[in-house]
Amino acid sequence: MKVSNVKSILKDASSFFQSMYIKEQEHSKISIGLDIGTRSIKAVALEKKADIIRVVGYKIKDICFQEANKNSSDLEKIITEVLSGLGARANNVNIAMSGAGVIVRFVKMPKMTKNELKNAILMDAERYIPFNASDVVIDFFPLDSPEDGEMNVILSAVKKDLVDARLELFKKLGINIDVIDLDIFSVLNAFLIAYPVDNDKVYAFIDWGYSKVNFLISEGGLPRFMRFIQLGAKDMNKAVSCDMDLPLVEAEKACMECSSDKSDNVFGSMETALKKLVKEIEISVGYFESNYHKNISGIYLSGGVVVNQKIIEYMKEEIGMDIKIWNPFEKFICDENLLKEINSHLVFPKLAVSAGAALR
Repeated sequence: MKVSNVKSILKDASSFFQSMYIKEQEHSKISIGLDIGTRSIKAVALEKKADIIRVVGYKIKDICFQEANKNSSDLEKIITEVLSGLGARANNVNIAMSGAGVIVRFVKMPKMTKNELKNAILMDAERYIPFNASDVVIDFFPLDSPEDGEMNVILSAVKKDLVDARLELFKKLGINIDVIDLDIFSVLNAFLIAYPVDNDKVYAFIDWGYSKVNFLISEGGLPRFMRFIQLGAKDMNKAVSCDMDLPLVEAEKACMECSSDKSDNVFGSMETALKKLVKEIEISVGYFESNYHKNISGIYLSGGVVVNQKIIEYMKEEIGMDIKIWNPFEKFICDENLLKEINSHLVFPKLAVSAGAALR
């Protein structure tokens, strides 16, 4: 597969800031966002016309633990099942990626033209990323131009083999990929459509998945800081499984249903992993506030762990900040029965990434 083809797809993803808000369209268009996670696959189909967005359907398919090391054939079957359950034709999809092969950096560069910036980034890419430049697809976007002659630039890099593997997978399914986004950018994109933001407000976003946490800080709707934290729901599950001698599937259920009472054995096992995550978030918030001299107004949370309100209350108490659960479908129109399903506390927090990808 030609690298140029990969670049053109990633270009749309990393430069989402150029089209942060939906452009008016004369004709309706069905757009599908797909979030391929470690523990589940989520998809959302949206119909977009002018400034109206209608939810066509959604699908969440859990992946059993036996499929944790799923091969390409297993993944093809699961994706086909998910897309066929949307109630919309899926010839084209938008997908989101994250993980160890994805790098995002915020760098300061001398103020220069777009072409000069492109040449400078490509020449010095290895100063900012821990990979050989020839092994990644690189993109960038200037966030603003401060008056002191420097510009803030966001730089993203994705391992070519990861992008190629995704493209090849969907090629086998006869599906074209319109956009490859990054998970946490999809989350931010969905939030900006659902909720108005003040230009002087700073918010943090936590997308809490099974194997990792995506953490981003945004000012006025623009990303200013982000990191991937290698702690997720699986760390809580493993702790409970080990301490209480439970199979992983039972440990996961226990984590989702546990009490926040510190005398509860399940919560006690989970607390070690939770404390580690709290520490990582505190470090990130402290770094941002000390370097940017701005305080975070609140934290918005999404992801599968959100189904347990007790965990959220624990995080609020430990971090000492307001943490809110938000609904990416807040401004969409939807069939009444489908809306009841989506508005369930067990559903909408899991769909932030796929909804944001569909909005691209």
